[in-house]
Amino acid sequence: MVSALGLLLVFRTNSAYQRFSEGRKIWEEILSTARDLSRMGKLYEVQLGSSKLRRINRLLAAFPYLLRFRIRPNSIMKKIDDPDFVRDPECSLILYQDHATNDSDAEAAAVATDEETTGISRRKPRELYWVDKRSLPWRLLPSKAMDDCARAQNRPLWVCDRMAKELHSTPDSDRFTARERLAFLGKVDKLSAAISACERIHQTVVPLNYARHALRSLTMWLLSLPFALVKDLGLMTGPALFLMSWMLFGVYEIGYSIEDPFQGTLRLSILCDAIRRDVLGDEIIRNTAFSLDTEMSVNEDRNTDDDDLENDDDDDEEDVSVEIEEIVIDEVGNIADSNSTDGLNGISNFLTPLVVNGAGVVPMMMMDKEKERTMMP
Repeated sequence: MVSALGLLLVFRTNSAYQRFSEGRKIWEEILSTARDLSRMGKLYEVQLGSSKLRRINRLLAAFPYLLRFRIRPNSIMKKIDDPDFVRDPECSLILYQDHATNDSDAEAAAVATDEETTGISRRKPRELYWVDKRSLPWRLLPSKAMDDCARAQNRPLWVCDRMAKELHSTPDSDRFTARERLAFLGKVDKLSAAISACERIHQTVVPLNYARHALRSLTMWLLSLPFALVKDLGLMTGPALFLMSWMLFGVYEIGYSIEDPFQGTLRLSILCDAIRRDVLGDEIIRNTAFSLDTEMSVNEDRNTDDDDLENDDDDDEEDVSVEIEEIVIDEVGNIADSNSTDGLNGISNFLTPLVVNGAGVVPMMMMDKEKERTMMP
C-alpha cells in the first residue's frame, strides 16, 4: 500500500515538474529569439528602413505581454459594466477577452460538437472588456495597429502575422535578398511556435481521474494510519499523524501548483519586462555597438605605424662606439704600461708595425725572428 501510494505521488510530482521546466524553456527561447530578431533588424536597418524597423521592434516588445494575457486571462481587463472602475472613453480600448480554452471545458466541447453535427453555431455572446491605452502592452503597439490587434481573436498570433508581413514587404536589394528575408521569417516562426507550445501546456491539464485517484488513496491511507500507530506510539499518534499528513499533502499540493506554470509559478511579468527593455529600453545605448568608427581606427593604425618607423630610425642612428685601449708592446713581446710616460718614451724606439695573424696581434719583428729560427739547421 505504501509503495503504491509513493509511486502515485512521485509520478504526479515528476510530471508536474516536467511541465514547469518546459514552460520555463519556452519563455527562455522567446527571450533569445526576440534578442536575435532585434539584432538582425539593426544590422539591416538601411535595407528595412528606420520607420519599418521601429514598427517591428514595437510589435516585438508587445508580443510577450499579449501572450501572457492569452494564457493567463483576466490580468488587466475590466468589464465594461463594472461599477468599481470608471472608464475614460478617450483613453480606453474596448475589446473581447483573449484566452486559450482548456481541453476540459465541457461547454466549449458541447458547442463544438453541435457545430459539427448540426452546422448551427450556438455560441454565447462574448462579454466586452476595456483596457487603458496608456498601459502595457497597448502603448507599445503602433497607433494604426492597435484597433486591429484588439479585434483579433488570437492577439499574439496577429502580432506575428503583422511582423511577417512587414518583413516580407521589404524590397530586394544587393544586401537584402531572399536569404535574409527567410532568416527573418524563421525568427518569426519560432515566436509563433512558442504560442502553440504555451497553449499546449495551458490547455492540456493532468487527467482528472488520475488526480482524484491519487488524492483519495492518500486520504484513505492517512485515515487508517492511526490504527497501526496507536499501539506503539500511544498519545504521540496524533502529532505523528499530523506530521505525516503535512508532508504527504504538501507533496501533492506542490505537484498541483506547478502543473500549470503560467498561473503564478513563473514570474512572466519579469520576463516580459526583460524583453521590452532589451528591444526598446536600452535602444540608444545598444545602438553604439552597431556603429564602427572606421576613420578613427584607420588614423590610430597610421599613427602606430609612424611611431614604429620613428623608433626604427632612432635605433639605426645610434652610434656604436668601442673604446680600444692603447696597448704598447716591446720587442720581446711584453705589454708595457701605457699609462707610464717614461715607459712609453723608452719603448717607442723599439716598436715595430703590428700584424694580425691567426693567433692575434703580434709585432712583425718577432715574426721575423721566428722565421730565422725555423730556417736554422
